[in-house]
Amino acid sequence: MTSDHASDLSGNLWSPRGISALIQERVAAHPDASAVCDTAGAALSYAELWERSGWLAADLAGRGIGVGDRVALALGRSVDFVVAVLGVIRAGAAYVPLDPMAPPERVDGILADAEPAVVLAAPNPRPALPPTRTPVVTGLPVQDPGTPVPGPVSDPESVFYIGFTSGSTGRPKGVMIPHRAVERFATAPNYIRFEPGLRVACLGNPAFDIMLFEVWTTLAGGGTVVILPDAVDMPIADWAAVLAGERIDVLFLTTALLEMIVLENPRAFGSVRSVLFGGDVVDPGALRAICAAEPPRELVHVYGPTETATFASSHVCRGEELRDARAVPIGRAVQSTTLSLRDANLRPVPSGEVGEIYIGGPQVALGYVGLPELTAERFVVLPDGERTYRTGDLGRLLPDGTFEFVGRVDRQVKVRGFRVELGEVEAAALRTGLVAAVVVERVGAGPEAHLVGFAAPTAEADPTDLVAGLVKALSQTLPEYMVPHRWRLFPTLPINSNGKVDRTGLLAGLTEPAIATAADVANGAGSSAAPVDADADVATDFTEPESELCAVLCEVVAGVLHLRQVKPEDNFLDLGGTSILALQAASRLRKALLSDVLLNPAEILFADSLRDLSRSLLDPTDTAQ
Repeated sequence: MTSDHASDLSGNLWSPRGISALIQERVAAHPDASAVCDTAGAALSYAELWERSGWLAADLAGRGIGVGDRVALALGRSVDFVVAVLGVIRAGAAYVPLDPMAPPERVDGILADAEPAVVLAAPNPRPALPPTRTPVVTGLPVQDPGTPVPGPVSDPESVFYIGFTSGSTGRPKGVMIPHRAVERFATAPNYIRFEPGLRVACLGNPAFDIMLFEVWTTLAGGGTVVILPDAVDMPIADWAAVLAGERIDVLFLTTALLEMIVLENPRAFGSVRSVLFGGDVVDPGALRAICAAEPPRELVHVYGPTETATFASSHVCRGEELRDARAVPIGRAVQSTTLSLRDANLRPVPSGEVGEIYIGGPQVALGYVGLPELTAERFVVLPDGERTYRTGDLGRLLPDGTFEFVGRVDRQVKVRGFRVELGEVEAAALRTGLVAAVVVERVGAGPEAHLVGFAAPTAEADPTDLVAGLVKALSQTLPEYMVPHRWRLFPTLPINSNGKVDRTGLLAGLTEPAIATAADVANGAGSSAAPVDADADVATDFTEPESELCAVLCEVVAGVLHLRQVKPEDNFLDLGGTSILALQAASRLRKALLSDVLLNPAEILFADSLRDLSRSLLDPTDTAQ
């Protein structure tokens, strides 16, 4: 069964002209309309954006950079980033956005694979750039360099951008997205009602494909890209006030972040016209809470891997449908995209039965950089001749014609909306030389989902420093969301009757207090002779909290991280804390104290210790250690 829902079916024909041509039309029609702005006051009209991006395109052309070349961007989410991506495209090159959270070693591998002609970087770039042979240009041109701006690229099959995602082989893989995929995705979207003048929040990590929606759909449609601060950088009430104050019409959030915001303030989205969310299985209860409070006009569940240019399907969530729902469909295909369910022999499966999801249409990527065998494996031509992407996702077709996600055929998971190949994390752990065998699994759901490692140390490894050493070593090669901060140690990993590691048994025997963290093991908990015992997270040198606030803070953090007890000297990140969990901790602390204590999630995330955090809250001028 194939589902093909799009503007095509309603008679709206589409033929590729090029993204830059679409934006140029907006410039000609409404030159003074707002194109991009941020909350600090930086702003560009469409005419100004076109002018500044033209300066960059001319500058790149003067450096000999054009069609077939690649330009890496270390600019972060900013007005300059929007200028840069348009300038690179107008120069005829493809852009490679770098993850601000990636450590230098990972960035180095991406640059080696992408082979950019130049890196455009901010003065203090995130990520920090490793030593590289690639020329680095700091900042964007501030005046016309005098070089003619190249003409528009008309080849719809040329590479538009390369997005790197987690790879099961132990290193990230670059997905080559062509011009026709981005243009088709950005033209006449049918998953929301888009019109010129809409203000679209830009909250995404620049290295991830959500930027295709936040930047290109917005500019092609004549909207305004509004660069917003992260929700985890301030109290949710303040962040909701930013949404209202900036008059945000359209907003995308990862499922985990949406659920976390709802826990504290289900009315946070009342001022927004369209809220889109996706990236993981959603709890229908969170959506019911939104609909019962002050819901946006549209609440849209979207689904799609990077290999199909962001959204492949969408489903509008309505209160009456959610009342007794146990799951939320991923919906119907967007634009000209097709969804089909296939068995192992590529035969369609009947309605109601489970099959693997294959995605076809003009939004399908060209393949992976330098990986022809993997490209051939994942990009499959069906018996009817259609080229598709084999997602590895399992789904079923529901009686109403919508699709439902039911699981994975491999070991890819989502953590806080980020795609993680567990095999990549395991390979990185083995490369540290600290473990002889390792298994990494995801536990928990929604915003509390996190990675747990099960490992057998090498003979040379010091068990008292093993977890701290693993976390430190992995943090040098993997972004933070891919680093397990909790580990269970075994002399050898258990084997099942088939002679394979007993993953099911590992998870079945897992209880949250039986997980060692870097802080635990550094204090002597755990050993290589047996799994960490149930009291591993209760240190013998426990220090009593010095104030009631410190005690409440420790209790709240222990609850959020599912630990039996934490110490005032503990560090939130070392305990396995994340930005989203910091948001939850800040919310719980404010409710527990019932006071005017103001606490931003970022303060929890970056405090040296819980003791220092409590002191700063009691007396902001006290910086004593």
